[in-house]
Amino acid sequence: MKQIFTFLSCIFSLPLFALNPAHFTINRISAPYFIVDANSPATINKAYVGFEVINNSNSGVTYSGLKFTIASIGTSVAGQAYSIVAPVSGVVNVGTLAPGAATTCYFYIGYPSSVTPQATFNLVLSDATASPKSQAVVIRNRSSISANAGGTATQTFSNQDIIGGVITDDVTYAVGNVQNGDESDFQVTVSTAFDPTRITLLSTQVISSTVPGINVGSRDSIYFTTGNGSNGSAVTIRWTFRITGYNFTTYLSPCAGATSGSTNYKYALNTALGSGTPVSISASATPLTISKSSDQQVYLVNSLAHFTIKIKNPGAYPVSIDKITDSIPAGFTYQGQEAGSGVTVANSTVVPVTGATGTITFEGAVASGAT
Repeated sequence: MKQIFTFLSCIFSLPLFALNPAHFTINRISAPYFIVDANSPATINKAYVGFEVINNSNSGVTYSGLKFTIASIGTSVAGQAYSIVAPVSGVVNVGTLAPGAATTCYFYIGYPSSVTPQATFNLVLSDATASPKSQAVVIRNRSSISANAGGTATQTFSNQDIIGGVITDDVTYAVGNVQNGDESDFQVTVSTAFDPTRITLLSTQVISSTVPGINVGSRDSIYFTTGNGSNGSAVTIRWTFRITGYNFTTYLSPCAGATSGSTNYKYALNTALGSGTPVSISASATPLTISKSSDQQVYLVNSLAHFTIKIKNPGAYPVSIDKITDSIPAGFTYQGQEAGSGVTVANSTVVPVTGATGTITFEGAVASGAT
């Protein structure tokens, strides 16, 4: 039986560095556009966008408790709104980034079925201090037509069927005869029956490619500018998700787009799949056990109480947890964590404040590419 972590209550204190915005770089790793079918605009109106967050190697500071937020999405056309489908809060817990380290934050976005508007993503990187980094990124809607220039797709799944476990989807896109300077972008699903609140995209990796400019091993990039290729070129991308629910079925329907000629942009979507390929998580995908104990049954006034919470995983696969809530008994106040706790300030983005009462919450982060 695997014990995931234990944490206990006691007093602690750690130094806190004010976030220096100059220490971070934010890069868009997805396409600078959303695909809109010029002939049937409602065909595709959702897609993943991704942003890479880098702690610049010259910063010399390890930051903890980082959060990456889409604070708002503006639109250039009134009434043509964009929305954050997942995570619903618009917040990704980044956690800790050492100098030179990077992580990628993915969001599933709904966009208007029109080629006219463009979106302004107002991004914020923050921690517990009062000096966040803000940045605006523009993504436009792009007129496209349905064809095979963007690549038909086949896929192979691996499903651990456990909350906190992973699903991997190896999608092979047949991209055709690409030319130097062509744009290619990839999505794992545009199905209307896909629920991104039940599985969370963690990472992508190119695991095979015969397309110049799309290199094997490339991580967390789903938009490329290609070199000259040949007929029959293909790319396989591994999409890794974390399972965040149970007893559900969701659907994956891959899509790819590519430049065709000097002005056209085409996309490929296998409509024969209908809603897409089903991925099911069983009702029994919840094997974790939780126990809570105290070091005494009766406490004197103003004495220190130690509570131990243990979460164990009897399953065959490792899992990750990003949020824990606990209720403190009436009359008690939270004082902190002991040194041996598996939940720490360093691996958390939210910890209760000293003196908290009632329900307390610990939130952590799963690194891009982590399982």
